[in-house]
Amino acid sequence: MVFLRFDFDKLKSGIEEVRHTLQERLQQWNEYEDGFERLLAWLGEAEGTLKAYGNCNTLEEKEEQHTKYQVSLEKQFYLQKTKRGDLNKTLISKDYYY
Repeated sequence: MVFLRFDFDKLKSGIEEVRHTLQERLQQWNEYEDGFERLLAWLGEAEGTLKAYGNCNTLEEKEEQHTKYQVSLEKQFYLQKTKRGDLNKTLISKDYYY
């Protein structure tokens, strides 16, 4: 009877560990989906921005368009770098790296 109790407690402990691990993975998956949705939104915005730049008739127009695009791109890179830094901090704090 003692062995049965020991085996039962061992099984119960194993089940709790698996349950806890599954809950952590579910949380990770939800965070991944949120990040993926943000990425899709950003890609949609970037695509819209690129489509807004049409053909130019003169070199000056093209240079102006290039300057506007460069500023927009730099802003996007800064925002993504900031978001990536925040995400890395979150992942490190939650020990998601194996």
